[in-house]
Amino acid sequence: MKKPLLAFAFLILSAAVGAGQEAPSGVTRAPRAQRPESAVTHRSITAVTVPADTEAAVEMLSGLHTRFSHVDDPVEARLLKPVYVGGRVALPYGTLIEGHVTRVQPAGRLHHPAEMSFRFDAISLPDGQRAPISAVLFAMGNSKLKNARIDNEGNLKGSRGFSFKKMVGGIAAAGSFATIRAAVTGVATLAYSLPASGAAFLGYELLAPRGSEVHVPPETQFRIRLNNPVTVQVRG
Repeated sequence: MKKPLLAFAFLILSAAVGAGQEAPSGVTRAPRAQRPESAVTHRSITAVTVPADTEAAVEMLSGLHTRFSHVDDPVEARLLKPVYVGGRVALPYGTLIEGHVTRVQPAGRLHHPAEMSFRFDAISLPDGQRAPISAVLFAMGNSKLKNARIDNEGNLKGSRGFSFKKMVGGIAAAGSFATIRAAVTGVATLAYSLPASGAAFLGYELLAPRGSEVHVPPETQFRIRLNNPVTVQVRG
């Protein structure tokens, strides 16, 4: 009597376990609810806008020179420090900043210094994002350019080659030469030679192409300024 009861209990227990593992015939069990992958990804990305007038430190990757560069030549720089917006990194270190030369004027006579302008118009983030920007030079960074400065519009300008000290030194040298010559030829020659020599030196100083060229070697550091805001996607 006990064996049939044990067998019956075993069958009931097996059926109960099977019911927990398999759905009854003809009944479709609903799959476990899962969040779509696209929804997870969407919620982990936030649009962040870097406002206009934001400044950033960059290092030039391109080399430029007013004698050899031309309008529309490509220009590339790299971000040296991250740009933060609301405590979040909007533009990370290593972001590439791309642009092109907009104006080149080599140095000329009458001490006209060289001038060069270039603008940045796109950024490329390390994660592959690209976005249009409008940015110009704002100030020099740690490195200094010899005989060059940045004007209020973000243009690079060479310094004038005219030197008052050089002019005075040249006149003095010319006068010394005339004095030595006068010792040989007489005082009358001194009166003629000094003005003539000084005038000749001044004429050369005024007409010689003494304006300085603008040379921007790679690794030159600048600070740039955004003219317009730029929006990027930030993860996390």
